[in-house]
Amino acid sequence: AAAAGYEGTRDTSPRVAAAGTAPGLRALCAGTGVESPDMALSDRPIRPEEARRCKSRGITLTEHELGPRQYVYVKDSHMAAIPGVRDFVQSWGIPGKPVTAPTSGT
Repeated sequence: AAAAGYEGTRDTSPRVAAAGTAPGLRALCAGTGVESPDMALSDRPIRPEEARRCKSRGITLTEHELGPRQYVYVKDSHMAAIPGVRDFVQSWGIPGKPVTAPTSGT
């Protein structure tokens, strides 16, 4: 709801995937561009296989822990390129941390 109320155009407003944790992270890691979400909400930390999927597609993420069992994953490329995403994320006042994909194991 907060992203929907954030003013801007299709190219400058944040696009959030809120279809459930696994589907949201799958959509986030599917690609880049206007049709792809800029961020995804999650009720758990990203799993290693999900982080690897993003990394294999050249997508890097920042994790923002908003509270217990409340995470938002933001595409770094979108945060840098789309002013609305950067401004929206900065409005939370919560620093993020890079998501790293394990190179082996689970």
